[in-house]
Amino acid sequence: EQTTVSSDNYDAKDDNSKGKIICDYFYRKGLLSEKLWKADEAYGEELSRTEPDVMKGYHAWARHYVREMEKESLLGKVYFAWAKLWVPHWAKYLAGEKTIRGKILHSIGKPICNMIGKFNRRIKKNDKRERFNGYVSRRIKGLQRKNY
Repeated sequence: EQTTVSSDNYDAKDDNSKGKIICDYFYRKGLLSEKLWKADEAYGEELSRTEPDVMKGYHAWARHYVREMEKESLLGKVYFAWAKLWVPHWAKYLAGEKTIRGKILHSIGKPICNMIGKFNRRIKKNDKRERFNGYVSRRIKGLQRKNY
């Protein structure tokens, strides 16, 4: 049985999470049909198996995106309006209905999510997150001393 993922029950540390966060949000709101939601979920599960970096990259930004929409802040309302234009086309694209917006989103979004996922994996793999943050801090302090 498939369950929806929200920003509340999504565990950012769970690298095995397969949930499609934005489409789940639209499904919970009644703005995405069960048929399209299931197609999206099936795609998410397949992507988690075949291209995990893409899914991890998606999760890296999507949970924050949904959190803002759930807060209904001004930014969240902008996010919602933008997502409302694209999410149905993405889901239709995954269900086999090839729409122009779906194709655009897929051909641009997937490589971006893949890049984010690979970047995050490299940082985690080498356990360099703290060292990276320290490096950035040292570089900033060095630049400040040089009065750039």
